[in-house]
Amino acid sequence: MKKKLLFTYLFCGFSAVLTSQIKIGDNPQNIDAASVLELESTDRVLVITRVNTGQMNAIVPNQGAMVYNTDEQCVFYYDGAGWQNLCASQGLTLTTDPIANPYQTITITENGNQRNIEVLEIRGDLITDSTITGIDILNESISDVDLQSDSVGSDEIQNSSVGDNEIDYSQVTLSDFINDAGYLTAATIVSTDPGNNITAGTDSGAYFNAAAFEIGIQANADAIAADLDGDPANEIQSLSLTVDQLSISGANTVD
Repeated sequence: MKKKLLFTYLFCGFSAVLTSQIKIGDNPQNIDAASVLELESTDRVLVITRVNTGQMNAIVPNQGAMVYNTDEQCVFYYDGAGWQNLCASQGLTLTTDPIANPYQTITITENGNQRNIEVLEIRGDLITDSTITGIDILNESISDVDLQSDSVGSDEIQNSSVGDNEIDYSQVTLSDFINDAGYLTAATIVSTDPGNNITAGTDSGAYFNAAAFEIGIQANADAIAADLDGDPANEIQSLSLTVDQLSISGANTVD
């Protein structure tokens, strides 16, 4: 009877140990409900199994097992197929070769063991229409040194996109415009109608010759000065011829 009771007590005791939680170190009375094993200490540490490479490779544990490799001086874990070094890179390779874009847009710079990914260039065909507007660009953030020659031309500017509000007339004056394309020439702005004193100059500009006007004005001034009485009526004469008789009327008295 005593043996049966002892066996019962031992069985219950082992069952309690097998299903209990274990806390090692400080505050053993405090253990999280989800913990099977907890370690707590401010001056002691956990030392996991220490093996060399040969010993480690001879072990085939459950997936997730961990050891400290004394040859590699790093922690290894078992992924179910082999031991993986937590200190080694995971095979991640950085490259600047484009896949989605037609050309390289980033550059990778090295500084010791560090790798820095920087923007190399962003071309216009990578920017969706209307995604960058005036409010996205700081004043004076883009100057002539930021634009390559001929990078912005008539093909890059939509019709009516540059109006009066976009032009600073203190910076853009008529002297900044060159008629190198020949849109306005003397042939298109000078009339070829008879009697026009404006002609095409040798520099393709319009030339006004006032000599004929000046001669006529001077002749009128001379005639007015020679007319002493100032009466224009006596300057008009009517002549009539009857057979062989000439008659004069409307003139001054002929002596």
